[in-house]
Amino acid sequence: MLVEAEYQPSSGPSAPVDIGFVQPDVQLLGGMVQSSEFEIEFQTADMPALQMGETLTFGAATYKIRANPKKKGDGFFSTVTLSKQ
Repeated sequence: MLVEAEYQPSSGPSAPVDIGFVQPDVQLLGGMVQSSEFEIEFQTADMPALQMGETLTFGAATYKIRANPKKKGDGFFSTVTLSKQ
C-alpha cells in the first residue's frame, strides 16, 4: 500500500513522494533475537539523489535514511532502510 511522505533533501525544499512502507522482521545473534527494520520502496525517478542522512516524514513520524538506496531489477524501483527519529 502506498503512503504519501514528505521528502526533505539535504539542500532545497521538501517534496511529496509516494512510498511503499514495510517493517520486515530481521533475525539477529544467530536467530536468538528478532527485530523489525523500517524499509521503503519507491520509484527511483521520484528521489534520484536520495542519500544517507536525509529525512522522510509520514504517519506523524520522521525517519532518517540509514543507507544509500539499492536499485531493484531494472532500476525502476529502489529500496532503502530507515531509522525512526
